[in-house]
Amino acid sequence: DHIRSLDAKQMENLYAKFATKPKAESPPKSAVPAAPAAPAAAATAETAAPTAEPAPAPAPTTPEPEKCDPIPGSQTWRKAKKHSQTCEGKMFSCIRGCKYMVEQDECDECEGINVTQIDAAKEVDDYQNKQNSKFRIPTGVDSYGWGIRGCTKKNSVLCYDQERKKVCCCNLGYNFDFQTRECLPDSEDPANKEEAIPGSQLWGRMKKKGSADKCVKEQSKWCCHRSCTYELDKDKCGRCENYDQKPPTTVAQIVLDWEKANGPFLIPPAIDKPGLFGGCSTKNSKKCVAQHSSTKHCCCNKGFVWSFETRLCTAAAQVQQEEQHQYQEMQSYDQAAATEQSHQGPPPQPPAPAPEPEGQSAGGSAGGNAETKQAATLAAKTAMKAGGFGAAAPHSLALLVPMLAFSLLRGLWLV
Repeated sequence: DHIRSLDAKQMENLYAKFATKPKAESPPKSAVPAAPAAPAAAATAETAAPTAEPAPAPAPTTPEPEKCDPIPGSQTWRKAKKHSQTCEGKMFSCIRGCKYMVEQDECDECEGINVTQIDAAKEVDDYQNKQNSKFRIPTGVDSYGWGIRGCTKKNSVLCYDQERKKVCCCNLGYNFDFQTRECLPDSEDPANKEEAIPGSQLWGRMKKKGSADKCVKEQSKWCCHRSCTYELDKDKCGRCENYDQKPPTTVAQIVLDWEKANGPFLIPPAIDKPGLFGGCSTKNSKKCVAQHSSTKHCCCNKGFVWSFETRLCTAAAQVQQEEQHQYQEMQSYDQAAATEQSHQGPPPQPPAPAPEPEGQSAGGSAGGNAETKQAATLAAKTAMKAGGFGAAAPHSLALLVPMLAFSLLRGLWLV
């Protein structure tokens, strides 16, 4: 009733009194408008931020391209092989995760893209210096049996590995170069050199030479292949050993051993021996019997000794000079290969001249000027060599004459 009796102005004052009082006294009312203060602070921060320079954003980094690992000498490949890719122009490299197999000359044994393999250059270095030798040619580059003559690389020869398998090696005096894939001269190892067979310049076309080729330096003579031995009793090269074994005895040492055991006048039977009627083809020589041997040989007459270089019975002074030269070559070779041939000990002393056999006479053939006769004999042997018969020309002619006679008679009978 009291409220109803109030007029409009009083009602307005009463309403204002009760409307403003809860705002001042009620905690919830004062807490609600305080919440929007955070956005205001954020807005203040946003408006204040432009006053300071922002930190520059990092530039996007591009990963460096992965470098390829070129295979030494792969520019000689005709095309890319399996698991390989082009690298640095005309070269090739193995794809990521694959290994370069030196023996096969290709990439294989791939283990995944996250596996890092050994560099190809390191694989090649291990192959030449730890697993094999510098003269060894990998099977994937050149193999025995690829060509008609066997190994196809220039200055390469057949050799045997640790398991006696036929492989290819650079000949004496050469090493295999992976960059060029060729056998190049070895200028570092003085023991890696060819050794000419004395007197081999007189070998004819029909002569069985065994495992030998023309020498590179002394092109008129023949040299044995790497790891092969000069068989003096057969006058040819043979008995080829594995290339990882000790080098064979030098030619100079073999000749000295022969002269020490048989004397300087005995002619090896492979070079000359008594014929059907007991004669010897070498001038100033005659049939004889060697010590501790029942085989008939040919010996130089008194006053003459056998020369391996000229393949003649010549004056002793000239042969001594040849022996001294051979001894010096052998001594220099032993000094160069001392680390590899330490088991041989110091080089042997030159052999002393052996006494001539008793009971032999020089005869009429020993008379006259020995040097003139030696020159004439050498010219005759050179003419025989030009005809393709070599040192064995008299024996070859002895067989050739009956064959020609038989052919002539057969032709007349057919007519």
